[in-house]
Amino acid sequence: MDFVDNKRKRSTQKALMTKLYNELEKNMMSRDNIDHVKVLYQKLCERLEQFKNALLQCLELCSVPDFAENLELTYGNCLQNFVEFR
Repeated sequence: MDFVDNKRKRSTQKALMTKLYNELEKNMMSRDNIDHVKVLYQKLCERLEQFKNALLQCLELCSVPDFAENLELTYGNCLQNFVEFR
């Protein structure tokens, strides 16, 4: 897999994480959804791990220092959002 494919994979994982965040926030409005929220949270944890793996693959293939720094910053922000969300 080349850098472009890995970058696309990372972007897809990030978009899917955002979708899960939105669904979680919507479902957290009602206590009736607690079981569904637990399932969604587990999926979010798995998606974060997949995002991290895709990011690491991108970093291995990235030859542009500024872009690599941007990737790391993006991951840091995603991780911070995840911690705040918990």
